[in-house]
Amino acid sequence: MFRAAVIGAAGIIAGSIATAGSVSAAPAYDVCGEAEYVTDLEVSLYHGQPPADPQAAAARAQLFGANAPAEIKTDAVIEGYAETAVLDGVPVSFVYSLDPAIQAWGDVMDWHTDHCL
Repeated sequence: MFRAAVIGAAGIIAGSIATAGSVSAAPAYDVCGEAEYVTDLEVSLYHGQPPADPQAAAARAQLFGANAPAEIKTDAVIEGYAETAVLDGVPVSFVYSLDPAIQAWGDVMDWHTDHCL
């Protein structure tokens, strides 16, 4: 009986460890999905259609900048700052009249087209 209890306890512990390992594993960051999100967000903002949760959108744009592939890292950071500025109330006409913001958006969109579609 003692042996059965030990084997049962070992099974519970092993199951708990396996479950804890799978729960704590973070999902892979979807660079292609996020590149699409930020390029779509910029178009929406340009057309005066902000998202329902501007803070979450800004955080997501910033996160994309932090996780972007090396070849578009600078563009992704510029795009994230531009989107955050608009979401924080800076006029769209001002932010998107600046060439770096438009160029960054185009570069991220081109990368997404070349690598994800």
